[in-house]
Amino acid sequence: MLSALKESASRRATKAHLELRVSNHSAKRLYEKLGFSVVGVRERYYPDNQEDAIVMWMDNMRASDYQKRLSLLQREHQIG
Repeated sequence: MLSALKESASRRATKAHLELRVSNHSAKRLYEKLGFSVVGVRERYYPDNQEDAIVMWMDNMRASDYQKRLSLLQREHQIG
């Protein structure tokens, strides 16, 4: 995910969004660590069990402080 966000920013993307199951707490924590914020809920989004989806956005991908944050996380986890 770190590599994808850095690559997206290098290709001039400025925003990213995603959806995840309400029950996926570990993914939510990861995405928050990566700078995403909860902006809404899609009720009964998943057809298999009618579970809600959390909608998360991040809109500062090209900001220098965000790029520093990603680089720090990459170093912490020895990624790329």
